[in-house]
Amino acid sequence: MERVCPKKEREQETPVHTFDELYANYRKKLVHHLFHLLGHLDTAVDLSQEAFLRAHKEKKLWQEPHSRPVAWLFRVAGNLARNYLRDYGRSQKRMKEEPNQPIDPYEVLLRRQDRAGLLAAMEELKAVERECLSLRYFSGWSCKEVAQMLEIPEGTVLSHIYRGRLALRRKLK
Repeated sequence: MERVCPKKEREQETPVHTFDELYANYRKKLVHHLFHLLGHLDTAVDLSQEAFLRAHKEKKLWQEPHSRPVAWLFRVAGNLARNYLRDYGRSQKRMKEEPNQPIDPYEVLLRRQDRAGLLAAMEELKAVERECLSLRYFSGWSCKEVAQMLEIPEGTVLSHIYRGRLALRRKLK
């Protein structure tokens, strides 16, 4: 039986003590995560800047001992993305952009077609399933970290990932 949440080799979370460290270490990862949630690079950049602005204003909240600044930042960004989708809906046409485009034009075309299909299928998922999948597979966080970011039990994260993957499998056949 395939594990829903396999161990994935990735870099460890970098300890953060200042806002500058938080920004330098997690700006690109946050934009990448928001891009996968929203499908539009400009909006992802705007919302990541808003999340960092809130982090700068609310330093006391994430600089407390035992706080998890990265989890706090990604939770704020996720809330901003959900608010954006609620307020502006999915009626706006999603732009098929890629943050890291390869050089070969044929490869670009193939990747865009694959990504367009995946993004269209993910758009039909429930918001929480889409967010769990994005955090886990596109951003590389462990299920435990995703649970902490979303403030839900780890078992619930596993359920959302399972249901989301099952729905994607059906849609992409």
